[in-house]
Amino acid sequence: MKLKWKGKLNYIEICCGPGRCISRKKGLEFDGTALSIIKHDAFKYLNKALFFDLNEKVIETLNKRIQRIGLNNALAMIGNYYEPDGICRRILKEIKHDSLNLIFIDPTDCSIPFSLVKMLKEGLSKADFIINLASGTDFNRNVINSILKPESYSISINKYSLFLNNDNFFTDPKNIQFANEKRNTELRNSFRQSYIESMRKIGFQYFDYKNINHYYDILFATCNEQGISFWQKANKINFDGQRELF
Repeated sequence: MKLKWKGKLNYIEICCGPGRCISRKKGLEFDGTALSIIKHDAFKYLNKALFFDLNEKVIETLNKRIQRIGLNNALAMIGNYYEPDGICRRILKEIKHDSLNLIFIDPTDCSIPFSLVKMLKEGLSKADFIINLASGTDFNRNVINSILKPESYSISINKYSLFLNNDNFFTDPKNIQFANEKRNTELRNSFRQSYIESMRKIGFQYFDYKNINHYYDILFATCNEQGISFWQKANKINFDGQRELF
């Protein structure tokens, strides 16, 4: 899209972290998404990259790493996703409303309220989303008890309902049956589909997802069919640059 949107392409990441990660199994440190993006050869085509996290130390660390690379079009900022209007105001101060944007939302659990997604879509009409659905970890640990013991799990129910923008998930007879039968995979699929339906209501039409083992699902949402084509082509390239044959 660099030829059609020259100077108007932006990358936005919510829950960015400090830019580096550590492997739990091997203890090795490696670049997270923020540094991976700004070090990529294609970064030169972006107008700006904006990163948000709630932790002040995290933001300070990431900005120092950005400065060491020598970039002036990447910036990390404090952002509370429970105050979506604040994040949206900061974004619209940095980029133009009519730009084309890729927004990556990467929480460690299902705590990002859907109101943030909705407000970002309203403020940036041309935006594709990549969203980490932590349905295999946080959600998976709590979903069955949340459905079968709602009085004891009201906090979890409230969190997931805000995440889905849907308070019917836990009273849906189909999901109650899945919970009674301990069918976690079906509950995970239902959770993802419920999220997709909320995305449809705010204008998204095309979806795809990538399942990352038993940890989480990466959901891609776009209003343009061409976006799905780009997403699927990108997913044929492994992290090491190797391409799949089919």
